[in-house]
Amino acid sequence: MTNAIANIGIRAAQLIFAAIVCGLSIDLAKGHKNGGLPVTLGYVSFVGCVSLLAGFVGLASTWVEKLQGKIGLIVDGFIMVANLAGGLLVAVKLGGIKCDKNDDSAFDMCRNDLMNGGPWDGEYYPGYYCNTTGGGDQLVARCKKNQADSAFMFLTVIVLLVSLTLTYLRMKKGF
Repeated sequence: MTNAIANIGIRAAQLIFAAIVCGLSIDLAKGHKNGGLPVTLGYVSFVGCVSLLAGFVGLASTWVEKLQGKIGLIVDGFIMVANLAGGLLVAVKLGGIKCDKNDDSAFDMCRNDLMNGGPWDGEYYPGYYCNTTGGGDQLVARCKKNQADSAFMFLTVIVLLVSLTLTYLRMKKGF
């Protein structure tokens, strides 16, 4: 396993990033008012929570020798791939939408299922829930939360790549 101080620093960063992803994605899921929850939000919430648990396992590997080596590589590799997939999924679903209150951005945000709050089958105006109270501030906030969610998943990937590299180099040396 890597140096104890380096491992604690890596795991602290992983725990912080995972807690942010977990909190943001659960908040986004709670803000979904109508219809079923988009699969993307459910997956990202899962990834945030599992990354948090894996961070605690990685932290415990500093003192528990059985969690070091191949087990650590497998856990970190799985969590890294899950975060990469989640970050890419959210980034692709956002599709380059700018988090701005202008008409074009508001229309794009309103049609995006990660931000709009779900489909709405209103009697007079079927479409999307699109909470536009406060002049669209709600949509802009949800847009920024999704962007942050994606960014922190990519940061988690970088942290785990560092951990995997250090663990592999340490295993290669044989101690």
